[in-house]
Amino acid sequence: MADKLPCPMNASELLDRYYLDMRCHVLELAAAFDRIGRAEEADKAINDVRYQRLMESFDILRQGGTDRTRTFLERLSVGD
Repeated sequence: MADKLPCPMNASELLDRYYLDMRCHVLELAAAFDRIGRAEEADKAINDVRYQRLMESFDILRQGGTDRTRTFLERLSVGD
């Protein structure tokens, strides 16, 4: 396990700083999934391995921890 990298801000300061950006990215994801779901041949896209990997990535967020970036990259890079 990698050592913690020092950060000049505490967790609350980081949340204050990044909350709006994080919120924006989550909204963009939701909108993109909505567009796919409404489009013709949505069932084909929903069964695409890329779509499935993106959906599975939400499980990584729910697991918590501090190594999510590596896990995301590994999961989303398989077979690319």
